[in-house]
Amino acid sequence: MKKIKICAMTTKSNTIQAFMLESLIDMSEKGFEVTIITDIQEGFLELVPENIKCIDIKMERKADLFGGIKIVNKLIKIFKNKKFDMIQYSTPNASFYASIASYYARIPKRLYLQWGIRYVGFSGIKRFIFKAVERLTCNLSSEVRAASVKNMKFAVNEKLYKIDKAKVIGDGGTIGVSIEKYDTYLNQESINKIRRDLDLSNSFVFGFVGSIRGDKGVTELLSAFKVINNLNLDSKLIIMGREFAGDPVDNDLIKWAKSCPNIIFTGYVNNVPKYLSAINVLVHPSYREGFSMVIQEAHALEKPVITTNIPGPSEVIKENETGLLVEPKSSEDLLEKMMYAYENQEELLAMGRAGRLRVEELFNRKRMLELTYQDRLDFLKERKNI
Repeated sequence: MKKIKICAMTTKSNTIQAFMLESLIDMSEKGFEVTIITDIQEGFLELVPENIKCIDIKMERKADLFGGIKIVNKLIKIFKNKKFDMIQYSTPNASFYASIASYYARIPKRLYLQWGIRYVGFSGIKRFIFKAVERLTCNLSSEVRAASVKNMKFAVNEKLYKIDKAKVIGDGGTIGVSIEKYDTYLNQESINKIRRDLDLSNSFVFGFVGSIRGDKGVTELLSAFKVINNLNLDSKLIIMGREFAGDPVDNDLIKWAKSCPNIIFTGYVNNVPKYLSAINVLVHPSYREGFSMVIQEAHALEKPVITTNIPGPSEVIKENETGLLVEPKSSEDLLEKMMYAYENQEELLAMGRAGRLRVEELFNRKRMLELTYQDRLDFLKERKNI
């Protein structure tokens, strides 16, 4: 019997690597013929099995009208030539290009993986334009897979699509986490060594993972920690991630943070679990998020989480059981919850253990891969008997 041909597309290959590759490998092993189209970055091809084809198309994450037109035309030719049965796509630019090209190439199954909604943090004309792009992407897609129930309800309320066009895989998220991967970092001797290497001593450590940018809540995080630091509490803050020029954080705060001996900027790190294992609590004050892999990772390492009460993150944690919720853009609320964490460390340990159990039950990789595979079968079976 002829193999079902599917194509997966994101703007950059590191997104495929982090959120999709293991699912594609699983589907390939179960009989699908898989092709990846993305802007291939260094080291990616070494991770991809030989039976999965890769097509390199250079794409930028920023808006690019003329470059986008060229990419769409190129994709139409590829899609018509390859005659895929299904195309699944995520990330804003790749999804916009793929939805247009697959529609005009008459690909029968066009699946938009809506892992985040780009315009949420925008206002004015910028919000209007990017909302129009998001709505068009949704309209041209056969179906949508939202990152979580709250994200799906938000999109429906925004009239991006009707409820019967969308589903959520399991309890939300993408490929979940491989629980066993994190067990290595639960060893106290290993944790102590990492803390010594980072010169954390016995301090209470707040951790942040992500781009250093405005809509990740970094301004609020630094504002809150500045107050904590001025109280001379034995606490430190580790910030894991690169600075992002497109959405800068308050310049005075950044200057202060870089001069503060109790704040450690690691830059980009390949081994996030290693650093997460050394913290006491993850602080994740983002304004917008699809679901949040890093919160799942923190819970897998028995770390409690302080995050914002927005679609996605608020669904990964269970409020007051595995973490604490704060209002987005509120440094005062964030300070209050960070102080609560510092003052109630025994309670936080219990939250961390509960977080691990939650990840084991709902977001373990084996469960998410099986649910994703079954979802794709259900999506395709209307057209072919497989």
